[in-house]
Amino acid sequence: MSWEKSYDSKGFDEAQAKYDISPLLDYSGRTGSPEGYKVYISKLQRTYDTAKQVFQYSSPVTVIDLDKEILEKGFPTRTDKDSIEVTDKLYSTALLNEVPKRSYKDTGNMIGRSIWVARSRIQWYLNNRRQPEIKKETIERAEKIVDILEQEGRDCVLISHEFFLYTLKGVLEKRGFLIERSSTGRIKNWERIRASRRDMHCGVCGHNCLLNNPGCNVGRDAAERQGIKIKR
Repeated sequence: MSWEKSYDSKGFDEAQAKYDISPLLDYSGRTGSPEGYKVYISKLQRTYDTAKQVFQYSSPVTVIDLDKEILEKGFPTRTDKDSIEVTDKLYSTALLNEVPKRSYKDTGNMIGRSIWVARSRIQWYLNNRRQPEIKKETIERAEKIVDILEQEGRDCVLISHEFFLYTLKGVLEKRGFLIERSSTGRIKNWERIRASRRDMHCGVCGHNCLLNNPGCNVGRDAAERQGIKIKR
């Protein structure tokens, strides 16, 4: 989607709504399969489209409404029966939605898009109720999705959105997870972020050594002693 340089308040809000349903650019990175991991997406169409491109699904994929399941059955828990996941299912939840933006004031004046974005995010940060969601509420839903993942206790893939991911990343770090990124600075489209428990980290290098590479010899030796299969 192409953005205009400036908007009035109504135009900015309409452009935000249009962006939420706009098609994705083609993915040009490495592709693979979920390898049995449970894949969670948001309720926004672009995370479904992302999953289809990244995992090379050639046909429509079954989407399970996780929010509905939680209402009906409570938090999911892992059992031996479901330890191996079918990889052609996606679990959607509003907990992974992007933090919505609204114009920071009502006006017919044309204002630069960057100003609309910056001031709406400042209102979010200050918990200003002009915004559809405030910082406190964003943190609460990030905490809730992490609660669900910890309750289930399995490796998984989350497909979410830039601004929400900053909050989610902070919550994970506070819970004791080590964060590894495929990029630095601002979170970018298609960026891969890995979160893993610090107790699987050797403490010598900057990677989670008890998982697959990258890592260091200290961590790989420790992994082998624990019977964890690693790649050399």
